[in-house]
Amino acid sequence: MKKRVVGYVRISTKDQSNFSLDGQEEAIARHCERNGWELIGISRDEGESAKNFDRASWKELEKYLKTNHRNIDYLVVMKYDRFSRNVSEALVMLKKLEDKYGIRVMSVLEPIGMHPDSPYFFQFRTNMLVGAETELLIIKDRTKFGLRQGALDGRLLTTAPFGFKNARDERNKPILVLDDEKALIAAEVFELYCKGITVAEIGKLLRPKGFTLRGNSSITRMLANPIYAGMVHVPAYYDEPEKMVPAKSPAIISKAVWYQVQALLSGKPQPKVVYNDEVPLRGVVRCFCDRFYTAGNSKGKNRYYWYYKCMSHPKINLRADTLHSQFNEILDELSIDDVQERYIGHYLANKIQAELDNRNEATAEISREIRAVAANIEKVEEKYIMDGLDRETYQKWKGRYQAEREALEMKLIEARGPIEEAWNKYSDLLALLKDLRSLYNNADIHGKQAFVKLVFNNQLSYSEGIYRTPFIIPIFGMKAASLQQKRLLIIEQPLSNVGKIPIGAPGGT
Repeated sequence: MKKRVVGYVRISTKDQSNFSLDGQEEAIARHCERNGWELIGISRDEGESAKNFDRASWKELEKYLKTNHRNIDYLVVMKYDRFSRNVSEALVMLKKLEDKYGIRVMSVLEPIGMHPDSPYFFQFRTNMLVGAETELLIIKDRTKFGLRQGALDGRLLTTAPFGFKNARDERNKPILVLDDEKALIAAEVFELYCKGITVAEIGKLLRPKGFTLRGNSSITRMLANPIYAGMVHVPAYYDEPEKMVPAKSPAIISKAVWYQVQALLSGKPQPKVVYNDEVPLRGVVRCFCDRFYTAGNSKGKNRYYWYYKCMSHPKINLRADTLHSQFNEILDELSIDDVQERYIGHYLANKIQAELDNRNEATAEISREIRAVAANIEKVEEKYIMDGLDRETYQKWKGRYQAEREALEMKLIEARGPIEEAWNKYSDLLALLKDLRSLYNNADIHGKQAFVKLVFNNQLSYSEGIYRTPFIIPIFGMKAASLQQKRLLIIEQPLSNVGKIPIGAPGGT
């Protein structure tokens, strides 16, 4: 009596197999013909991974085998890796099919050459399954290594996140470039979240502007992605720890904003800084891994010597006096001269006059927006009272409109701010920029740390004997070239300055 056979063919969308479904079916059919078996049907599994048996097509096949097992002798596959790439689950399924239903699982390209009831048949087939899982692990490891190498080079080798586009650089390597319209929306996502707007409301508010991500989890993943702050997460690999590296792509937000968002996402308070006048840069200057430096001291012959260190790199100790001396050199270079003081003063005077000219028009527009939002709140309240609008919908829309009104009212207050007083303060403080070393060193530790955070947007780092930052406030942008030339500070161009001409005094400075 002929053996009755059911074939099973599978290919995954992520599979690296060279066997097509049609090729597998043809091979199974020829194998049955050579052995005098009757092929009663073939089950196709397209686009499913073999990491487990939670596959829709397999479940249908298993149900068929359970119902018709008395009329089936063999389940034939092209190779055992088509059956499964998970040894433990494969052995459980084999035991179920063979011991419970009496159906042997056979491979076309891996004929073991002994009776299926032999214990050696079990051993050799298990070795085949081990080989299939090992091959899967090799594929995963190769992929992981490739992605990590790309990350180490500051590149994402995946589909571009919202706000970016996939492109190629001059060496034809993958790189992310800004999608100008979506980048602005992405920046607004972070801004709204910092203001306390929930991810659900962010999606609703920005969708009319072109925000395409759906679902709260996708927005949460976006908020946690360091690529928006110009960083790439490099995952751990064997004994190599995970870390952050600068991205080849431009940043959409500052690192300070990204770290603020991470603190909000975690729900944990940000770590407190221990203040010490001997080490004012502790908690404000970062290691190359983006972790803030802490500090310690060691006793010398006549005094204690302070040094900065990173908790992630305990073998690296940086002498505090060296970092302080180099920072003072940066302050000397950033200090402006008389020509620059007059030029900047003239520039600011023109900007303030332009702001005064536009003030009335801006405040009138904001006032109109506030009245429109107030009218929307009245309509929602009227529908709730008169038309029976359910309470949940009422509270949702009223909360949204109230948040919009509060934001507009704050904007109106800022627009009506005392510009004349601000100009007087500018005039008084502009002279202080001529000697930043004294300004910094005469301040208390809180003033010193506030200065560093303000000038470098809390993004100052130190590595390989030099300070680095992706941001410096525009008034000091004119010093970027000389700072880099003198190897005092390496400045990367931030997104906010891309395409802008920095302020410069006559003569090119």
